[in-house]
Amino acid sequence: MKTSFVYLLVLFHFLAIKVKGQTIKVTYERKPNIEYQLRNVMDPVHKESITNHLISNQKVYELSVSQDRSLFEVVGNIDLYNPGFIDESNTGLILKNISTKEMLISKSLDGKKYLIKDSIPTFNWKIFDEFKTINGIKCQKATTFENDILLTAWFVRKPEYNRIGPEYYGMKNALIMELQRPSFTF
Repeated sequence: MKTSFVYLLVLFHFLAIKVKGQTIKVTYERKPNIEYQLRNVMDPVHKESITNHLISNQKVYELSVSQDRSLFEVVGNIDLYNPGFIDESNTGLILKNISTKEMLISKSLDGKKYLIKDSIPTFNWKIFDEFKTINGIKCQKATTFENDILLTAWFVRKPEYNRIGPEYYGMKNALIMELQRPSFTF
């Protein structure tokens, strides 16, 4: 009950901010890199089981940004067996406050809900002169490492965008349109 109240308070605070200024909304799909995740699995039955699990757990997220705050939340699961249907039973959100460099993360684990307060991580991005178009928007490439794992981001640089991206990822004066990790892509 306490977690639900805190969630509603956080959501209300974000919505109150949204009314005052322009809101940016981005929808992300989290798609697994099945080949990468199966690289050490030899048993064909186990491979099929893991593949089915990965495919059935693809999620849709929405990122809403207003001024110096962003809300990243699960909208639902993609149901590949019923195209066009999104299962909205999943919960979870990340609220980032850029000015205080803090974030609140709501997670469910074993049927219990947790609210975690943490600092927003910073990344040392290397920017390349490489571009691609995502949904009609010209994006530039950047890479960084997180715990020895290579991340590739395709971003739009604008002063009004600050550290905006999926989950807790972001870069200064930029909106990350696509983020690639070896195991999945947003």
